Amino acid sequence: MIYQADFLVDLTRRIFQAVGSNATEAEVVAQRLVNANLSGHDSHGVIRIPTYIKWIQEDKTQLNQTIDIETDNGSMVVIDGKFGLGQSIGQQAMELGIDRAQEYGVAVIALKDSAHLGRIGDWPEMCAKAGMVSVHFVNTSGMGNLVAPYGAIERRLSANPFAAGVPTQGEFPLILDMSACTIAEGKIRVALHAGKQVPEGCIIDSEGNPTTDPETFYGPPSGSILPIAGHKG
Repeated sequence: MIYQADFLVDLTRRIFQAVGSNATEAEVVAQRLVNANLSGHDSHGVIRIPTYIKWIQEDKTQLNQTIDIETDNGSMVVIDGKFGLGQSIGQQAMELGIDRAQEYGVAVIALKDSAHLGRIGDWPEMCAKAGMVSVHFVNTSGMGNLVAPYGAIERRLSANPFAAGVPTQGEFPLILDMSACTIAEGKIRVALHAGKQVPEGCIIDSEGNPTTDPETFYGPPSGSILPIAGHKG
């Protein structure tokens, strides 16, 4: 089934407003989720809505949050995201980072306690539009242990997403958006919903056996994603 982007943005906006997001937050989340779909990353698009709503209902994600600065050394800042919706918190963090880089020539921003940040490629794109080179590291060790270390069968590691961006003289910046595992969890979820298999060499079942069945990843009992480079991590 195909939906127009404007329809999805409006629907997503209304969903988040219905659970308590203010108009600004609902708009930011809706635009970024749908933009992930339009960018070819359905794994980080509107498929995330049910999970986000579940986390809100379970009080794991807080609505209408603004970042708090915990440590401020000018070009180096530590931010508390207060478990706010990541699309909003991430945007606030990048706006601060861009402002500080413009002021000091460089900025190092550490963001803690944010909910799921969505498509990490959004953030280097945002910096590149401001004319800045940026590098982004994500450690989802709290709720995001999905990867089995090489030779193991249980989840112990984060997917450890990594992104970087470089502005160019052309219309499009150079963007790298990847993780340190063989497949994003969201892509496994997309395959599950579509009734498809995932590529070989990406996941194992709960007993460590290679599988392409996304159902065995989610379980119960749950399987694991494999690291991107085997014994090299």
